[in-house]
Amino acid sequence: MLFDSRGRDVGKSYLDWRDVKLTLAGAYAHARQLADDDDTGSAVMYVGAAIRERGRAGAEAGEEIVGMVSVGKPIESFAPFIANARAKLVQVGLISVGARWRRWRWR
Repeated sequence: MLFDSRGRDVGKSYLDWRDVKLTLAGAYAHARQLADDDDTGSAVMYVGAAIRERGRAGAEAGEEIVGMVSVGKPIESFAPFIANARAKLVQVGLISVGARWRRWRWR
């Protein structure tokens, strides 16, 4: 780790994390980790993206993965968005069922 926005993890290695392994292998990666092993509500979602460098011979030589960027966000912070989406999904579902019932009833 070369940079950490909080400054507490600089120098640590995260090569054993699933998202880091997959990103450095060139695949799309995401992972969920617990910030506190004793608290299941402390889950953090991480998404990784590769840092690529063009070969010396130009674009024809391809790109080499030289590192990665990983961004994490507490899953708890998604709760308001999920609750709002769930409420809208229920509303649309009820409207759809009502419309189908009405269409069936008046046939």
